[in-house]
Amino acid sequence: MRRRECSPEKIALRRRFSRWAAIVELFARGRPARKRVDPRAYVTLHRELIASCRVLAASANEVEAASYRYLEDLAQPWLDLAVLDRADHDILFDLLIRCKHVQAQLGGRSWIRVLRARGTPVFLGASFLAIMLLCMGHFSVVLSTMLDRARNWSDDLYIRVNHPTDLEWLFVVGLVLVVVSIYAISRIARS
Repeated sequence: MRRRECSPEKIALRRRFSRWAAIVELFARGRPARKRVDPRAYVTLHRELIASCRVLAASANEVEAASYRYLEDLAQPWLDLAVLDRADHDILFDLLIRCKHVQAQLGGRSWIRVLRARGTPVFLGASFLAIMLLCMGHFSVVLSTMLDRARNWSDDLYIRVNHPTDLEWLFVVGLVLVVVSIYAISRIARS
């Protein structure tokens, strides 16, 4: 079953099983999305999955037929969503682990689906790393520029504090008067 034969029946089985396993995973992990699964669509998917297993088992050699019968036996008890919903948590996790093994035998998940599911965090991490590597080359230039600006800003602040103009003195005195007035009015209003 590990050979990658691209018969339409095997491709259909792989797709159906992946969709069914995704629903099992929703129930095993208790995801809220499990409540949005259409019960009729699930029953249809389940029937098609069982039928695909039977068709492929009938036309396969003994080893592959046993694999398809195992897959059928794995999916058979889970007739509808109510059965999945009532199942014990540990049983569902065991079923999920078995589904992952079967998916690996069937050819696993496609890279496109994996990237779609996990692509955003990977992309953001790779982008951050690339930006950091690019900045490493310019780090000394950026750091010296930032230090120069900070030095200039602190020098300007020092000059303004030690040698204020008349307008700056007026601004500071006015600001102090406003703060004292607000404090005095709030104290009077409380008493």
